[in-house]
Amino acid sequence: MFFEGSRIGGRELLLVFSWACALAVAFCAVVACWRYGTHWWGYHVSGTATVPTTVYFISSEFSRFMHPSYFALYLCFALASCDFPSTRWSRVDVLLMSLIVLGILLSASKAGWIALAAYWGALGVVRWKDREERKRRLIAGTLVAAVLALLVFASPFFSEKVDQFKNAAQGAPVDVSAAGSTESREMIWGEALPLIREHLPLGTGTGDVKDVLLANYAEAGFTHAVELKLNAHSQLLQTPLTLGLIGAVLLMLHFALPLIHAARHRDGLMLAFLCFVLFNWAVESMLETQAGVVVLAWGALLLAFRAPDTSA
Repeated sequence: MFFEGSRIGGRELLLVFSWACALAVAFCAVVACWRYGTHWWGYHVSGTATVPTTVYFISSEFSRFMHPSYFALYLCFALASCDFPSTRWSRVDVLLMSLIVLGILLSASKAGWIALAAYWGALGVVRWKDREERKRRLIAGTLVAAVLALLVFASPFFSEKVDQFKNAAQGAPVDVSAAGSTESREMIWGEALPLIREHLPLGTGTGDVKDVLLANYAEAGFTHAVELKLNAHSQLLQTPLTLGLIGAVLLMLHFALPLIHAARHRDGLMLAFLCFVLFNWAVESMLETQAGVVVLAWGALLLAFRAPDTSA
């Protein structure tokens, strides 16, 4: 635990983190352009390649460092880190946030899109009385929505992502052989919930949880989930299933205590971070991977380093 006098440098580290994420987006974009360019050259000049597509700019092909859902989570926190403390945007701020938002859109993570929209909308409501702030956020939000609409119109991959979300919202039936991310999650969550009740109060244990899940997928005919050996795809289900009631309680306290602290101190940035993590944990088993653990530990460290009088 830090002494209050030693809690310095958090703001600076958060800014460095935001720029690192923005530069990562720029790097991914340059690599995507290079790959597309070489493919285009091979097709139009050498005649040795198939027709080039925009796939290099989307999802896993775009995100060169980690799974795009995790990358989107990093970028959402990076956006809040540089945007939340600011009351006025300089040109550098606009460049920084534009790169980060572009990365969230091209990661093609539905959780990332929803988190971005929720954060932008919530902060817009909170700061609605500030006329200049309201104007900037409405204009920026409209531009981002227009870019996303253009991507959905121009790219079959983006269009498919939106269709998956619509079908899930409308309660459309899911085929057991479906390979889409949304459909797969619906099936997996439906299997995980009864398993949690079956293995209470101790859970399956860390060594058996994957075997238990795969056996149930196979019994239900979820061929895609069995082939990919998918976990519960939700940390809120994975932890209780693995560790039982103790794991569920610890997971709840992991969020409840910091949320109480953030509410008492009106720490909006901490609240945003916790909401980003909680929402992503609802749709991904993020503690099962290094990237998911790192963003939690790194974010908590940076927030802890902030001095009390500089907390957002």
